[in-house]
Amino acid sequence: MTKYIFHIHGIHCQACVLLIERELIELSNVVQTTVSLQSHSLEIHGDFGEQTLEQIAEELTDVLKIYGYYVSVEKQLKKKQWSEFKIAVPISLVFIILFVVLQKMGIVNLVSAGNVTYGTAFVIGIIASLSTCMAVVGGLVLSMSATFAKEGDKVKPQLMFHAGRIISFFVLGGVIGAIGAVFTLNTSATFILSLIIGIVMLILGINLLDTFHWAKKFQP
Repeated sequence: MTKYIFHIHGIHCQACVLLIERELIELSNVVQTTVSLQSHSLEIHGDFGEQTLEQIAEELTDVLKIYGYYVSVEKQLKKKQWSEFKIAVPISLVFIILFVVLQKMGIVNLVSAGNVTYGTAFVIGIIASLSTCMAVVGGLVLSMSATFAKEGDKVKPQLMFHAGRIISFFVLGGVIGAIGAVFTLNTSATFILSLIIGIVMLILGINLLDTFHWAKKFQP
């Protein structure tokens, strides 16, 4: 058994790592696989006979390319798509300006925490539970869908996943709401908690852009 080390491209989160390791371990000549999200490296233990590293990388790429990953012997410098920011930044500014305008008009403040009815809370909960946050569950959905799609079952796993997600949101939301009714955070604690959550979401968003690779080390 020989150890091979390659570079893998296209990974963004831990779900990508799990998907790659699960796909490659099914190969008959692979015994163990380890993927590093921080270094974008792939370590494989197995027996590929007299194949060269380039041939092995091509074989592994054939397995993974359907998911958008590819394997190479040498580390390839990815050209940063700065042109995408020319589109993203103006769109972000439009939404910020729109929010400020709606806030000045008083529309944003029509619904406050003090006068939210059960019906309003229910509608907001439905919207939140049905929306899929790519940074949180997008990779998990992709990984799960790919696994069951190979078995020919595409609908049932999706229904089970989203039903479980909505139910868990309902239960956990109730628990958190009950705790929030007992404990009240002061202004400083609320600020610190909001700051931590904002930093975490910022790191997840930067990693999804796959532009600033230094941010990978901050993602568990």
